[in-house]
Amino acid sequence: MTEITMQVVDDTWKEFSSLDDLEALDYIDMLGTRQPELMGFVCVALDDLDEELAELGMFVFLVVYRMFEVTFDEVRIAQEADVARSYDELEARLDLLEGAHEKFQLRSVQREIASQPAVIQYVMDALMEQHDEAPLADEEFGAIFIALRTAITVLAQMCEPGSQVSA
Repeated sequence: MTEITMQVVDDTWKEFSSLDDLEALDYIDMLGTRQPELMGFVCVALDDLDEELAELGMFVFLVVYRMFEVTFDEVRIAQEADVARSYDELEARLDLLEGAHEKFQLRSVQREIASQPAVIQYVMDALMEQHDEAPLADEEFGAIFIALRTAITVLAQMCEPGSQVSA
């Protein structure tokens, strides 16, 4: 799979940071039309967070989606089964890490980063910047990261040529 470059990450983040509220809402509407299942998943995953954190998660999701849009010729429409499968697989991997030795946890983190490392780095930087301003509880950090990591996995699958897509 083609990796999204750090240049695309930087350019996309800058593009989105200059949007006014109306432009951002238009992009949200467009994304909801293009990826209704994935957008719905992210909205539900962020729903229990306070408004500021939910907005952060949504902003990062919009930027991430745009990164895939800029890099790949086509981002196929994710189906509910695609999203559910990716979420369930991530949750299962995280459950296995509970109580695991640090060496195994580190290997798992390295595998997570290996898929679209520049995008994962952007997500982590955005979350850590927020954490520096106002510390995030582990549950808040985890909820946002899991939602975004699931979205990245799904988007990567939707961009793979010839990959199997759920019906």
